[in-house]
Amino acid sequence: MAKERKPVHKVVMTEGKRDIIRRLLREYDIQTAEDIQDALKDLLGGTIKEMMEAEYQRCLVHRVRNTLKYAADKDRKPFAADLKEIYRKRQIFLRIF
Repeated sequence: MAKERKPVHKVVMTEGKRDIIRRLLREYDIQTAEDIQDALKDLLGGTIKEMMEAEYQRCLVHRVRNTLKYAADKDRKPFAADLKEIYRKRQIFLRIF
């Protein structure tokens, strides 16, 4: 039985995306596949370091309160209801695993 070919996801290249890629190629002087790997390690290493040093709100009540302050007054109740549903499902998921 022959294997099915998986469809290839094609990314639409906009001028903005091309510009970002050009800047990365110039900044990291990328010419080989190893250069790409080194650049990705560098980029991901910095991202992971930032994530580890980031502060986050542990208390769920304070996290929700701080999130709601960015919602418009008229949208707070529906937004809070959505957050409640999300956190309920999260708690169920955490209990299962």
